[in-house]
Amino acid sequence: MTLVICVTLCQSCITALLVSSMIDTGPKDKEIIFKEGYIGQGSIKKREFYDNREATFLSQTKDKIIEGTIKYDDKGRALISGTWNVAPNAELEGTFFISNTPDGFLSAKNNSGKLKIAVKNINEYTSETFHLKKIDSDKYSIDYTGFSDNTIARIKGEVRRGYVEKYGYDNISELLKKSTNHKVSTKDNAYFNGNLSIAENSNNDIYLEFKDGTWSLHDRWIKSIHTSKPSATTNLITIDVNLKNLDIEQVKFALASEEKIYDVKSLIQLFLQSKVGKLTYLSSSDVFDGTYEIVISDNNIMNIIPVKGTYTLCNGQKLRDNWIEEYELTEEEREYVKGHTTPTAQHETATALVNERYYNAHYVAAEYALEKREYQKAMNLFEEAGKYKNTEEMNRRAQEVSSLIKEEEKKQLLIEKYGAYWGALVYSKEFTLGMTREMCVDIVEDLSVYNINKSEDSWSGTTETWRINYDSIGMATMLFDDLGLIASSYYLKKYPKYMRFRNGKLTEITYNEN
Repeated sequence: MTLVICVTLCQSCITALLVSSMIDTGPKDKEIIFKEGYIGQGSIKKREFYDNREATFLSQTKDKIIEGTIKYDDKGRALISGTWNVAPNAELEGTFFISNTPDGFLSAKNNSGKLKIAVKNINEYTSETFHLKKIDSDKYSIDYTGFSDNTIARIKGEVRRGYVEKYGYDNISELLKKSTNHKVSTKDNAYFNGNLSIAENSNNDIYLEFKDGTWSLHDRWIKSIHTSKPSATTNLITIDVNLKNLDIEQVKFALASEEKIYDVKSLIQLFLQSKVGKLTYLSSSDVFDGTYEIVISDNNIMNIIPVKGTYTLCNGQKLRDNWIEEYELTEEEREYVKGHTTPTAQHETATALVNERYYNAHYVAAEYALEKREYQKAMNLFEEAGKYKNTEEMNRRAQEVSSLIKEEEKKQLLIEKYGAYWGALVYSKEFTLGMTREMCVDIVEDLSVYNINKSEDSWSGTTETWRINYDSIGMATMLFDDLGLIASSYYLKKYPKYMRFRNGKLTEITYNEN
């Protein structure tokens, strides 16, 4: 006997079976519990994490360790690009290598292995006192505020990627020791840019020793202080102090390199105690090199007083410290000179006072010599006066006197040639009966002005007549008209129209009626 059992399914059951067969069996937000105390949470299928999905790794106490986007490389290793909470109140951003198998793969199926997390590439690390951030592919910026020192508030710098990889992102002291381009701020609002020596004391506190760099201050007198590293030959460190509200803009001095500089207060003390160096003056770039005194008055006004040394003016001229005493100045004038703020202004003022005195003395003497007709002496005195003041005017006066000297020499030559009476007449160009033909030639100078005829007879001897050459005067008229002069009037008034010489003596003169 055959037993037949018939099963009849209701419509609702068939529908349920169909819907069940259509349910998505893809990734679900699930947890994988690792036996070493970690939980992996995210998009998981068959206990494996999906590529390009968000994932979070926690401790079994649900403390977040890593979260971000999980990706698999070409070897099947899992990487997370995201953040890692490495310590309380600290966070690391970057790419992390995750493994729970000896061969370096992340496998949910074999989750009994110890879950390992390693940094592949750090982008940024942040803690309560330390901030490390990638600047470019090879450098990180450092920002640290955890000093036990009462004076230092903050240090910023740069460190190479290789040191970060070598010492780790949270090895703060080693990273600071390898950092460069430091910027330090103090709790009294001073700032330092430059190079540091960074070390730890026995309590593992980080402390700094300042090397070469620039301090910017909020100080009554000082704007900034620059320190430079010791010289290889002198073993000295140079300190430049830039001042404010003073006539002297900068003080540069040196000290032995073994003197350590730990803070800005010690720098200010070194400056206030300095006695030898270079002072640069505001607005003129004048330099004093030598010993000086720094005096602070009861009302806190600083004054820097040069004592012994050499001034180098902005034009390169060098002066000794007592140069003012060498000038012929009254006490009142010296005080007036010292009232100017820079050595160049003082020197120019002193020189102007002395030049005025010398100029006046030479000018008055030149005018007196001119009045006495001592022309050579007057010319020399005018030239000398021009060395001190009004050079162009004094040169013009000297040229005028030089012309007088030449005229005087010309007159003396004519007097030596013709005697005092006739020589003076020839010099003044006064045609006078009885003059020799040679005298008249010296007066006229250019005989082309006249037409000259000679004749001889046995009674009167030699007769020579000079008549104005109007053709020559006409040519001169054209030339002079270009200059705005009237040549015909000039020649006809200056020279006789007709002259007659008998046996070489002037016997007749006829002037133009005009």
